[in-house]
Amino acid sequence: MLVLDLAVVDLADSSALNALITVYNRAQAAGGRLALAAVPERLGRLLAITGTDTVLPAYPTAVDAIEAMAAADAGGSTTVDAPVTGASR
Repeated sequence: MLVLDLAVVDLADSSALNALITVYNRAQAAGGRLALAAVPERLGRLLAITGTDTVLPAYPTAVDAIEAMAAADAGGSTTVDAPVTGASR
């Protein structure tokens, strides 16, 4: 389980999106999962426009993300997410 707390992120452009996609894909390849916390408004819009928000779950705080992921683990979730291959859809 990996949670990225983005509360102090000032700049969120396509480079940030590509970095998130890379981290997501590496987490998936290692058998892990990635969630985002405190996503800044601009990055949230970018995630929504590109459809990436459908594979990168976002939570208001890191604690919320950890609790949600732990609850999913406790529920025996076996969902396997497909790798994200690009920023555009």
